[in-house]
Amino acid sequence: MPGLPNRPPVLRTPGDVGLAYQQGQITYARAYELLRQRFAYSDLDASELLGEYSIDETNPISSPIEESPESPVKPGVDEDSTETSGDNGLLETAGVFVVGVAKGTLIAAVPIVSMAVAVGFMRRLVRFGVGVSG
Repeated sequence: MPGLPNRPPVLRTPGDVGLAYQQGQITYARAYELLRQRFAYSDLDASELLGEYSIDETNPISSPIEESPESPVKPGVDEDSTETSGDNGLLETAGVFVVGVAKGTLIAAVPIVSMAVAVGFMRRLVRFGVGVSG
């Protein structure tokens, strides 16, 4: 509408980021950066999500809106929150680290358990072999 200022998109969920990218309101690089930093997506997860939101070339927006430095929603802070600063980089970094360690441990759990079972089976076979030969 003429007379209404262009407001930056409100990006509260990864789906909001995908839709803003699809509608041309933010660039691919900005959407990728938001998914990686604000929502702790991995490289592959961010690329896959943005791949699901292809840009609609038949209905281009005349003036794309870039997200302003004063984002309506700061990472990790709800609008109803009592926090005032929104500067929680240390907590965000710690959270990403904890999630990464937990994810890595879960991914490594299957090989660790399978190797433990294999070693236990080999020990039984060696004991059996020693018992038969002795």
